[in-house]
Amino acid sequence: MYHSRQLSRYFNTFIFMRRIEATILIQRWWRKRLKKKKNIIKDIIIR
Repeated sequence: MYHSRQLSRYFNTFIFMRRIEATILIQRWWRKRLKKKKNIIKDIIIR
């Protein structure tokens, strides 16, 4: 019982860490896309 509880705790921590990693990656990706969109809009305005 104790062993399985320890294991589940480790598993939850692992999932939590992965979720944070995924969120960071998604945020970076969004920022890149937003930057690209802004640049495109700037180009259109300049032209």
